[in-house]
Amino acid sequence: MSWAYHLRDGIRENGHECDVVTLTRSGKPRSVWGAGNMRPGIRWWGQSPDVVGRTSDAGYVLDQYDGVILSDVRTVMQDKEAAKGKAYLQPDVPDYLSALADTRTPFIFALHGNNYPPSEVPYVSQLLELPNFLGRAVTHSPTSPDLSRHLWPDTEFTVSPLPYRMRTAADDETLAGPSEAEHVGITGRYITTKGHHALGMAAALDLMPSADRVQLWGASSLSLAASATYKTFEAMVLGKPMTLPGVRHGVIKPGERVETGGDVIRPYLWEVTAPGGTQVEYKGGYEDGFAACANLNVHVDLTASDFSDGMEYSQFEAIDAGCMQVSVESMWSTDFMGRAVKSVPSWPGEAKLVRQPAWQAVLREVGEAVEEVLTFDESQRRTVARFNRTVLAAKHAPAVVARTFLTTMGVAPEENT
Repeated sequence: MSWAYHLRDGIRENGHECDVVTLTRSGKPRSVWGAGNMRPGIRWWGQSPDVVGRTSDAGYVLDQYDGVILSDVRTVMQDKEAAKGKAYLQPDVPDYLSALADTRTPFIFALHGNNYPPSEVPYVSQLLELPNFLGRAVTHSPTSPDLSRHLWPDTEFTVSPLPYRMRTAADDETLAGPSEAEHVGITGRYITTKGHHALGMAAALDLMPSADRVQLWGASSLSLAASATYKTFEAMVLGKPMTLPGVRHGVIKPGERVETGGDVIRPYLWEVTAPGGTQVEYKGGYEDGFAACANLNVHVDLTASDFSDGMEYSQFEAIDAGCMQVSVESMWSTDFMGRAVKSVPSWPGEAKLVRQPAWQAVLREVGEAVEEVLTFDESQRRTVARFNRTVLAAKHAPAVVARTFLTTMGVAPEENT
């Protein structure tokens, strides 16, 4: 969702009207959209769409526009509903496909991750056969078109950086994090593929002893299974496999185990103390990534390369806030100043990270990179912060990125539409 608002701003800067549009059955915004609506789990958003229409009026809503950008071809929840014959507009057709089929407005789409297995985009062939598809798309992942070329053999792709609107000046030298301590952290969704648990386990093993606090920020999905955030706490504290001192701040109901700090499903906050004194903390979800990163001296990105490649918004927010950077190579660009470590195709669970020598070596590399960055003095850090902000402001300027999308849609930036 961050992407949509940054791109919208860039299109508007090019002299066009542009809205972030979504559809609900009632035609009303959901109560979990907008500032101040953060909830446990991931099904909320801190900003409301510009236009919310009725799903049943999808064709009419989209007919009011001269062009549509479908944010991604991977729409898992709607695809699953259609596979079960439970879609709203047509039982066996996902609603986004029905909506685009019901409008005369031409459309293109964007790609983000590098992995689009056919099972996750089962309706893509029908999407590309629609007469109003322009045959062109924009990808933010350089590898995605070719890795899944069989899905879109005739589609013309243009590679583009992600759009990002800066909140600081390009030449700002302000540093994130406290001046009297060293805080290292990771942001984004708390899921295994993003590597939050890997950074946490590295800290629990005392592999970044210069860090006073290692903070794991990010919302975690709610289901009937144990939360990914709980599994990390369990691995550090409850003997699976470590037994460090720690506390989880949940609500303990009658009959529930006291040592778990509440039920295992909800993403309750927790703190664990590593043997060398580093505090490892799960900080929960956040509405404002920039504000979360402002707590960190060093930001780490450990996203698995099988899941995605190329830089992402959590890194941009951290650069904008003034964090130093450590990242896996697959999520890094040498345009920026930072410390890159070897890419990891996929992350195992916490126990393997601790017990298996090969994974211990991976965590040691992450710890060594963090330790190296923490040796930078204030002057070096200010130089890095200013340089990275300058690159971010130029390379990822929404207006510049938007021109790629406008050209892909066959619209010149100076035209009004």
